[in-house]
Amino acid sequence: MLVCYSEFDPEIGYTQGMNFVAALLYLAVGDEVIAFTIMTRVMFELQWREVYKDQLIMVVNLTKKIKAWLIKE
Repeated sequence: MLVCYSEFDPEIGYTQGMNFVAALLYLAVGDEVIAFTIMTRVMFELQWREVYKDQLIMVVNLTKKIKAWLIKE
């Protein structure tokens, strides 16, 4: 499924962490084709592609915000 996604969306390709999303979807529906279809919708319609763009910069920024918030609390 991840190889198919990386060919379907070459701008993102395969990025670390996608396996967790793919595995969760596959376990939930039990069918690779349906899981792949859901994954493409999640990535595009829910804009999860942004998380995996630019060397996970969004994840780094979110982590910094969470760390600052935890220190503040």
